[in-house]
Amino acid sequence: MMDEEKNRTAVNTEEPDAAVSTDNAGTAVNTEETGTAGKLNKDAAPEEKPAASSEKTERRLSGKARLAHQNAPQSDQEGQRPEQETPQVHLGTPEETEARKQWFSGLPAGMLSYVIIIAAVLIGVFAVSFITGHWKYHGYRVIYTKTQEDTVSADYCSVEDSILRYGTDGASLMDRNGEILWDVSYSMSEPDVALRGRTIAIYDTAGSDIVICDKTGQIGTASANRPVVKAEVSSSGNVAAIEEDSANAYIEYYALNGKQIAEIKTSLDNPGYPLDLALSEDGNLIAVSYLSVSGGQQQTSVRIYSFGSAGQSQMDNQIGEFDYTGKIIPELDYLEGSDLLAFSDDGFTLFSGSTVPKEGKTVTVTGDIRSAFCDEAHIGLITEADEGYTLHVYNADGRQSLEKDFDYSYQTMDYTDGEVTLYNNSAFCVYSLSGVLKFDGSYKGSVSFIFSLGRHRYGVVREGGMDLIQLG
Repeated sequence: MMDEEKNRTAVNTEEPDAAVSTDNAGTAVNTEETGTAGKLNKDAAPEEKPAASSEKTERRLSGKARLAHQNAPQSDQEGQRPEQETPQVHLGTPEETEARKQWFSGLPAGMLSYVIIIAAVLIGVFAVSFITGHWKYHGYRVIYTKTQEDTVSADYCSVEDSILRYGTDGASLMDRNGEILWDVSYSMSEPDVALRGRTIAIYDTAGSDIVICDKTGQIGTASANRPVVKAEVSSSGNVAAIEEDSANAYIEYYALNGKQIAEIKTSLDNPGYPLDLALSEDGNLIAVSYLSVSGGQQQTSVRIYSFGSAGQSQMDNQIGEFDYTGKIIPELDYLEGSDLLAFSDDGFTLFSGSTVPKEGKTVTVTGDIRSAFCDEAHIGLITEADEGYTLHVYNADGRQSLEKDFDYSYQTMDYTDGEVTLYNNSAFCVYSLSGVLKFDGSYKGSVSFIFSLGRHRYGVVREGGMDLIQLG
């Protein structure tokens, strides 16, 4: 995926005397009714390789109403109000009306009550969903604060509704209330993480160690054969990695117990330098985007490998290859099952199929892509426009659901659970996928990065500590 721009911070996990503080209320800027949304900053191809760069890894609904006017008939007598026709409500023929009465009267009393209850529940769910989606917040409260002594040795991210803190000497997982669920010790020079639901792979981008965890703690380890450039993890804990030495790059695949499943050697000539890889949730499919130069032109090859039955009889387990001249594809993501998303420098392409992959819809946008994001049901792009940016949101099949211009000076984006958080070092805003500006406010201190924990709770890593806040 296009790498999100991160600012690293270290946190002393020692809690202050008051675990929950509601006195530290944030000051929010007035919410605007027609704000806009969205982003994920992405960076792609490494330096001194074939040049490729981008920055790694909603829908406003508008409607029109028409009101028809009819001229009232003129009265025969001046000053007298004309008679108005009583609107007639047609419920069908008398026979149809009688049939409906008999149908309802024929229902058992319990069945009729059941139908009424189901209808009421559905109406309630719709009402809550509508209100939640359009609700706007005007401030926040600090639930708790973790102090820190330095600002470079630890990073944070959300793992479902929990907070992962990882640094050079270990990692810890905290719940929403700041209680530590587990600690894992290791020694890494430059740790990074890959997530798949509740499964976590922590790997050293300057070394070969890989630590695999879930919400219960450490569940496996692997030792890479070379320094790891990028890694992805499946829900079962298998890890696929791009590794490189001074001469070549390799695609390595490891099981949860650390055993090597497969190795694919690559070179700049054939098939190219691996920009990104994606691992399906079940671990059966790996997709890799390779960049090469031929005839003075950059070209990208997307290759798909199967480690299930479909790839057993194929060379290097390869079951699909798609080549693009003059195009760079810096990020790949598996959405659901075998559905693959390839972000390019001018849009995205969809693929599907676990036996014989096929190319699906391609979407092209104008303007340089600043940010991109996705989940199982949505695909989003933020492009640069003449004034500000344009947010494009699509369904998982490539149908567009939103195109919205906005002007917000942001540095980084986080996307979680249908909400886009844009932030800079002193403020942040939150948009729904329907384009509703749910919050727009300043924040105390210098913000390093912000991540969503769902239910309108956010972790804010700032100079001097990390705050867990809730919008209100």
